[in-house]
Amino acid sequence: MKRLSLQKAKERLIARLVAIQANPRQIAAGYALGFFLGTTPLVGIKTWIALLLSTLLGWSRPAAVIGVFHINAFTGPIFYTLAFGIGRLVLGTDIHFVFPRELGLAAVWQAFMGNRQIFFTLLTGGLLLGIPGTIFLYGASYRIVKRLHLTRSEN
Repeated sequence: MKRLSLQKAKERLIARLVAIQANPRQIAAGYALGFFLGTTPLVGIKTWIALLLSTLLGWSRPAAVIGVFHINAFTGPIFYTLAFGIGRLVLGTDIHFVFPRELGLAAVWQAFMGNRQIFFTLLTGGLLLGIPGTIFLYGASYRIVKRLHLTRSEN
């Protein structure tokens, strides 16, 4: 099985965003929205929220879905561990979180939503990580998509 390098993953991401038929601002806004929602502990409903909000705001729905899936089964444990630690630090809570052994939707839903203190700790940490990431990704994706759309239209 071939390992996907970070450079190849970045190239695939850019190719997917550039292939979307929308203006660069709509693509970048949808992508940033999806990433932002991905940082929240709203397991199982983030994609639906991204689709709804991107539709209402006139932003790119495919880009929003791409953004949501930055936090996935591979990156989620690392991201949520970091978010939980930051949330605990900021909120001053003494709560402890044990990630479920099995990553079934029901187990993950219970872990994230079964306790309000855990939920708000994850939400706080996720937002503190997500807001700067969202701003950065909007700017970076806008510049890249705009440049590549211009290059494509010149050819």
